[in-house]
Amino acid sequence: MVPEELFRKTLTAAYDLHRQHDPRLWPAWLARVLAQALECDSALLVTVDAAAGAFRLASWPEPPFRDLDHAAVARAHAVDHPFVARCAQSRSVRALRLSDLAPPEQFRGTGLYRNLYRRLGIEYQLLMLVASPDARWRAVVCNRRMRDFSDAEQGVLEALWPHIMLAERNLRRAARRQEAGTIETAAAAGSGVIVITSAGAVTLCSEQARLWLAEYFDALFLMRGVTLPAAVVQWARRRVERESMGRGLRAERREPLVVTRGERALVFDVNVDHGKDMHVVTLEEVVLNAPAPALEALGLTPREAEVMSWVAQGKTNREVALILGAAARTVDKHLEHVFQKLGVESRTAAILRAWQSARFGAVSAGDATRPSSRR
Repeated sequence: MVPEELFRKTLTAAYDLHRQHDPRLWPAWLARVLAQALECDSALLVTVDAAAGAFRLASWPEPPFRDLDHAAVARAHAVDHPFVARCAQSRSVRALRLSDLAPPEQFRGTGLYRNLYRRLGIEYQLLMLVASPDARWRAVVCNRRMRDFSDAEQGVLEALWPHIMLAERNLRRAARRQEAGTIETAAAAGSGVIVITSAGAVTLCSEQARLWLAEYFDALFLMRGVTLPAAVVQWARRRVERESMGRGLRAERREPLVVTRGERALVFDVNVDHGKDMHVVTLEEVVLNAPAPALEALGLTPREAEVMSWVAQGKTNREVALILGAAARTVDKHLEHVFQKLGVESRTAAILRAWQSARFGAVSAGDATRPSSRR
């Protein structure tokens, strides 16, 4: 028999699970809903990719789990946690207490308990596998310090399992619709679009992206099938990894990839999707032309605009100094001021701003000089 108060919290949790519509926020949202429904000290959604040796968790509350060494935690669990051993034998989605899997005295003698759980104040756990759309396995974990979970609470977690699965399925459907809209919008704007996994495998490639890849990387085989060049794969994997690890911490600098060819450049950027392993890479071609007068519109002095114009054409600071007959230190100082005025932190970001400003200025000038059709 489920107590009335626990039954009420179960209904509230089932409702709250369907209120989250952002896949990126879902893991932490799920942990919070379960922690409130079962009156836990903390709750986790743990994702393990055995093939890649990766371990990730979302927690509520975020401290003290935010700063854990995930690799070390994964190794300790693989050795000492009885739930891990059980998962290797069975994928049952029954909710299990830690005390059902091992006597408390036995578990408290493990290195996992002595080195981690005791410090985190975890004495009792309730664990349950949740389905995964890929080869990874996932589990929800509820933690307490003072008392073990009851049979009724065990039943509540199992009763919430179908709601968790339905909410995640709806999130994936919504993400696919949003992804389709993003691709259509980018294609309409003349951009190329590629959808990749975190390993760099291509699942979708627009025709414009395919043509640019073939042109900029001299890869005619790309016309038959799409395999990203090694430089693009390395950049994309690094961006995905850094942004995933940096969530909840400081803002991660998002550097695009720029590949030049003659007087034009192909700029790659990626929209990292933390909810699923599908990331949208956009490609845009720009002209390597940033005349100084166009850059003065960004608030630069004539000399700063002249320096930035040469930098945007691929010149090094030393080459700019030779061209302008100035000291290299003077060029460095001008660029420091340019970065501050443009609100950027890197040379690549400044160059992109310069290209974009020049292109916008050219379009505006063309609009201003185009004859009017009105009589």
